[in-house]
Amino acid sequence: MSRDVPPAPERAVGRIACPTWPMPRRLLPEIQWDTPAQPPLPTQPEPPAAARPGNVTPEQFREASIITSAVIEALAGVRPLTQLERYCTSTLLLLMGHLVRSRAGDGLRLRDIDVQSPSPDVLEVTALLSLGPIGRVAALKIVKGKAHWGCTHLEIAFTNTSITRCH
Repeated sequence: MSRDVPPAPERAVGRIACPTWPMPRRLLPEIQWDTPAQPPLPTQPEPPAAARPGNVTPEQFREASIITSAVIEALAGVRPLTQLERYCTSTLLLLMGHLVRSRAGDGLRLRDIDVQSPSPDVLEVTALLSLGPIGRVAALKIVKGKAHWGCTHLEIAFTNTSITRCH
C-alpha cells in the first residue's frame, strides 16, 4: 500500500501578514527648500579668553585653589604660618597669627571655591567653608607679583555678627 505523496514545494507557502489597519501616513508633507541654508548672523569678534572678565584660566584656578586652601589650613591650625610668608602680605600674616592664637578657626574646612578674574593679574576668590555643622564664607584677593601669586586681602566670617577683614 503505497500512497502517492506529492513532492514538497521548493519554498514554503505561508500566509501573508496582514498590514496594520489603518495604514500609517504622513501628516505633513516633507518640506522642500528652494533656497540655500540661512546665512549666519553677523556678530562681533569674540575677545580672547584671557581678556574676558570673569574668565579664569586653568593655571589661575590652580594657583587660587592652592593659596586659598593653604590660608584656610593655616587658620584652622593645621599648617604653620611660616609656609605662607612668601604668599601673603605681612599685615595679613599678623592677622592670621592672631586668629590662629585665638583658636577662632579650629575645625575650619574648605568646601568649595569660586574664582573670578576682573583683570589678568588679579583673582578674587569666594570660599565656602564649614566650621562644624555651620557654613561660613571667606573672600580673598590674590594678585600676581613679579615671581608668583600672593594673597593681599582676606575677609572671613567666623560668626554671624562679625566679619574679620585685612587689606
